[in-house]
Amino acid sequence: MALKKQYEMDRFWRDFEPTDESLSHLGGPSCGEASKSCFSITSESLLSTKNLNHYREIRGEQDWASWKTDCVPTVTSTSKPSFSLLMCPRKEITDADPKVFSRVQHYRMALSWIPIPKTKFKDVLTRMHVPSVFMDMVKRPRTVFKKLKSSVQGQPCEVYILSVDSILTQYTAMSVTYFPNTQQVFGLFLGYGSPDDVTNMTSKLFSNREFVDNPFVLISAFLELERKHRLKQVDDMIDGLRIKISKGQHIQKSDETSDDQPETFYELYNQVGVLRSQLNMWKLQLDKLLSACPHLPSFKTLGTEGFVLEPADYVTEIREIFEESAMRCENVMQATSLAFQKELAEVARSDSKVAIADAQQMKAIALLTMFFLPATAVAGFMDAPVYDWEGKGHYFWYIAGPLTGAVMLMYFVWTTVLKTR
Repeated sequence: MALKKQYEMDRFWRDFEPTDESLSHLGGPSCGEASKSCFSITSESLLSTKNLNHYREIRGEQDWASWKTDCVPTVTSTSKPSFSLLMCPRKEITDADPKVFSRVQHYRMALSWIPIPKTKFKDVLTRMHVPSVFMDMVKRPRTVFKKLKSSVQGQPCEVYILSVDSILTQYTAMSVTYFPNTQQVFGLFLGYGSPDDVTNMTSKLFSNREFVDNPFVLISAFLELERKHRLKQVDDMIDGLRIKISKGQHIQKSDETSDDQPETFYELYNQVGVLRSQLNMWKLQLDKLLSACPHLPSFKTLGTEGFVLEPADYVTEIREIFEESAMRCENVMQATSLAFQKELAEVARSDSKVAIADAQQMKAIALLTMFFLPATAVAGFMDAPVYDWEGKGHYFWYIAGPLTGAVMLMYFVWTTVLKTR
């Protein structure tokens, strides 16, 4: 039996024609809702001296029509090297109650919201060569990396998919399709809409504008923004935990309820644990990306004056940063456990003091009882109508005194024996 060729053994995806079923979960602007802008970056816009922003904002019908003709080149055997990126915003989450809004950890359908009708977005996916498997991942985003191989118009292509779990803040998804024969790169980013994200992405691509036909330039730009968001989330959560511990807010007061604060200590502690797990998950996906790095060409950073950047070295550095962040989360969680143990020790110490005081009180009561019990018994006996004790009251002291002394002596002997054992 003849061995299969390498390209026959690789996983092929030819479903670049999105179906209505694959887009069934998508939702767009409702009636009366203002449309949001998408942003397009091309190799021409990065080299342009007229457009200082180096990106194109797309909002209305005319913008989308010009985007189709100007920003999305066709793929043929004679196509020239090109680069085209489209960034789409996420669904904004709003809530009238700030306490409830602050507790929204994730909104899984945020990437399923699109700024244009489904029919137009379907055309966008086809023109940007986005596989249907990417849209399936958007239904329930999770931290994952995939590399797929396929072909379009007889031209072989490689698809790189990166997605961030929706339980994380500012989660995103990326699909990059690369045609090695024609050196054409098509990228679709979901979950971007803030001016800072667009500016940072444009700045990163502009610095490497001579190498945008290298798919790793776009992948590294995605990883840079993800690193920025994740480090900020780690810093905010760790600082939040440390502040709450220093103020003693990790112990709920008796007159305080969980609704007194927008974000309780326990919720924040749980979020740090989730973040640590996701950072470890990111490390696993970066390991998968490392295996694909030998097939990606290197490039120089900051144009021709920069250093040569090897994809494997860059991914290794990002992986180490994520590993360090996971260790920081682990350290602050251990510090939290120590703080709880300290508080529990204080509570136990206070309880022991109360128990000792109660024992001393019980001992005092027992001593008083033993002291008066013999006299009470003698008085009850003399009061009974059995003997005539008229004029013989002094016998009470003759009997009660020695009996009380004997009882107290027995008590002290017994306690002494117990102490000497």
